[in-house]
Amino acid sequence: MAVDASGEYHELFEPVRDPLIASYLSLVSQLLDYKRPYSSPWWRFRSQLPFAPNLSQPHFVPTRMYDLLMRLRTHFPRHRLLLSDFSSLPDSIQGHDAPVVQTRFRNQMVPVTTYLVLPGYFDIFFPTDFCLLRDVYEQVMVRKHSLPDLGRSSPLGAIATSVEGAQHFFYRGRREPIDGMISASGLPVGQRISSVYTHKEFLETYADLSKTRLRNGDNPMVDQYENVKFLF
Repeated sequence: MAVDASGEYHELFEPVRDPLIASYLSLVSQLLDYKRPYSSPWWRFRSQLPFAPNLSQPHFVPTRMYDLLMRLRTHFPRHRLLLSDFSSLPDSIQGHDAPVVQTRFRNQMVPVTTYLVLPGYFDIFFPTDFCLLRDVYEQVMVRKHSLPDLGRSSPLGAIATSVEGAQHFFYRGRREPIDGMISASGLPVGQRISSVYTHKEFLETYADLSKTRLRNGDNPMVDQYENVKFLF
């Protein structure tokens, strides 16, 4: 993104130089069987070009999430992961994993159609594609994947051990390692190691819903939050 002399923001084509972005795009291009712009060394942040209608929609890269997964693999190989976020958002701008960009005007939140806005005056919220996140997470954990240089190393070192503690959550359907082979996460190679739940599915599996039921019989923890999912 660039700013011109009048203070207007513009999107540009740029070659991918960031090792974290390059690593993510390389991994995802192997997961998806349809063409995306990151199949080439040029990544489109989208610009007003004559051939723009022929380009695929923009894809907002979750670099911080990918950074987290890499650090978990390196420093906490026997971790257990529970993530929750919005899987979709109303009034989002165009693109995959595209955010909602909005500002307050006369005490009302007003969405806009671009993220090219003045910093500090707009809220930007990103959803999470949980199915893609699950596939990326599993590829990071089980493959001999080339890790980019993430900069500062963890004070815990490269080896982590499991910690005995409360066993409230258990992965549904976990199997024993095949022929003794386990991945960097300590789980079986070749087996799906995580599941995506809707908000309702997760609560029906792990929560005590009697504690959230109202007097009229409704249960807002189950009936609402339809655009929230869990990765476990």
